[in-house]
Amino acid sequence: MSIHFITSIVLSMCSPLSMVYSTPVFLWQATVNEKPVFPQITKDEFVTEIKPLVDSKMVVAFTYPKLLIKDFQCESCFPYLSQQTPSFTYAYVETPAMVLRSFNKSQELSVDAEGKLVTPIKCETDKLYIISLKLLSASSNPMKSCDDAIKAITTNLACPDAAYMLMGTIDVSKKIEPPGQLCQSKNLTVYISQLELHDSDGVQIYKIKDMLVQEEKNKTLTVALPTNDENATLTFTLHLKNNYLEIKYFQFKNKNFRVVDLYAPQTNSYSCGKIVLTKDGLKLVFKKFQIQYGKPQEGTHFHFYDAWTCEGFATPAIISGVFVTIIFVGILSFGINMLFNVHTPSKFDSAEGPYITINASG
Repeated sequence: MSIHFITSIVLSMCSPLSMVYSTPVFLWQATVNEKPVFPQITKDEFVTEIKPLVDSKMVVAFTYPKLLIKDFQCESCFPYLSQQTPSFTYAYVETPAMVLRSFNKSQELSVDAEGKLVTPIKCETDKLYIISLKLLSASSNPMKSCDDAIKAITTNLACPDAAYMLMGTIDVSKKIEPPGQLCQSKNLTVYISQLELHDSDGVQIYKIKDMLVQEEKNKTLTVALPTNDENATLTFTLHLKNNYLEIKYFQFKNKNFRVVDLYAPQTNSYSCGKIVLTKDGLKLVFKKFQIQYGKPQEGTHFHFYDAWTCEGFATPAIISGVFVTIIFVGILSFGINMLFNVHTPSKFDSAEGPYITINASG
C-alpha cells in the first residue's frame, strides 16, 4: 500500500478570457500602463487607460477588420509602425473601437482604395478621429497597405501633440461562445472555454471560479476546480511520469468520467477543441480544454507551450476517406487495364465454320 504525502496546497484565481470579443491595440506616441497578456483587458480597464489621452491630446485611431495579434509578428508587413517609439501593444482588448465611440466625441472617417483620406483632418487638441482602413483589405498585401496609409496620413499631419493607435473591429452581433476561464497556480495552467453537463433535464453550463492544487510526492497533482454551483466541483488527478502528463478521469457531481488518450509531453501543453465524456446517462462536455504543467511565464510573456492536440491522424473521417479512395482507385485501375487488353480476335473456335467476308469497294 502506497502512502501519499501532501507537500503543499496552492489556491489559484481564475480569470475570464474571451479571445472572440478581443482584438489587439497598437499605440504609439502615447504613454500607457503596461498590461499582461492574460487575462484580456476589459472595456472598463481600457477606458481608464485611454481617457487621459482623449482628454489631453488629439487621438487618431485606425481600425482594420479582423486584426489579430499574430499580424504584428510580421515585421515586413509594418515597416513604419515597427520603427515607432515609444510604442506598446495590448494583445487582447475587449471591443476597443466601441470604447472610443462611447466618449461621444469621435468623428468617423475612412480612406479610399489607395489609402488616402476621403475627408482631410487638421491638428486640433481634444479631437478623436476613428479612421477605417476597411477598403484596403482588397489589396494584395493588406497589412503593408495599412502601414503605407498610416505613414502617409501621420506624416502629413505632423502633429506634435497627438497619440495614434491601430486596432481591430469586431462584429459582436454574431453569436459567439461565452468567455472561457484561465486558472493558474505556481506550476499549473488550465483553460476551459465552457463546461457543460447534459442530463435528462437538459444542458447545464458551469463557470469555473477557483483552482485548488495539491502537490504529492508520488509525482501527482490533485486539482479541484470549484464552479458557480457550490455542489459541483470538477476534480482530477494529473499524473507526471516519464516526462509526460496524463489525466485518467474527471470527477464531477460524484461521478467518475473516464477519459482516454489525455496525455502530452511535459514540454508541451495538451489541447483539445472538445472533450465529451459519458457516465450513467450523463454527458460531461469540455469546450476548448487546454492544460500545461510548469511555472507560467510572468507578465506579458505568458503563453501556452506548443500544443499536443487530441485530434489524431487516424480519425474516422480520414479512415473512411482512405478506404473509399482505395476502392475507387482499384476499380479505376482495373477498368483502365481492361481497356488496354482489348484486341481483335486472331482465330475462331471452329476451323470448319464460315469465312468472314468483307466487302470493300475501292
